[in-house]
Amino acid sequence: MDASGLRERRRRDTETEIERSALALFAGRGFEKVTMDEVAAAAGVSTRTLFRYFPAKIDLALGRIRRIDDALRSAIDGATSLSALEERIDTELTRVLADPATAEHLTRVHHLIRDDAPLRATSPRARRHHRPRVRMRTRTGRRH
Repeated sequence: MDASGLRERRRRDTETEIERSALALFAGRGFEKVTMDEVAAAAGVSTRTLFRYFPAKIDLALGRIRRIDDALRSAIDGATSLSALEERIDTELTRVLADPATAEHLTRVHHLIRDDAPLRATSPRARRHHRPRVRMRTRTGRRH
């Protein structure tokens, strides 16, 4: 492996360890109660290194989801038909979810957002997805 490949692998490993440590702390104590210094210590990196990878605490929780969202948007860019769009989405989601660590990370983030109201409040998309479902009656009396 050349030097740039080794550097990239170390960068990904460090990023993954920081995210893993942060999510464990957030799940244990809540998003708002955990400091960036505590995350850095738990991940075994300096605070400076932590901020180089994640400029804001919210990036620790939602950064990978945003990267996946960006990859999906990029994959569907330029699709000229519905079938091409479906194929691109399917291909990208299959690629993303083929990595067990990513699938586990997404599950942990989902539970964290669901269970942590302050974190849920930071993301409009998360608020829509995780708000309590209320069944409403239409004028016809049918439940929706």
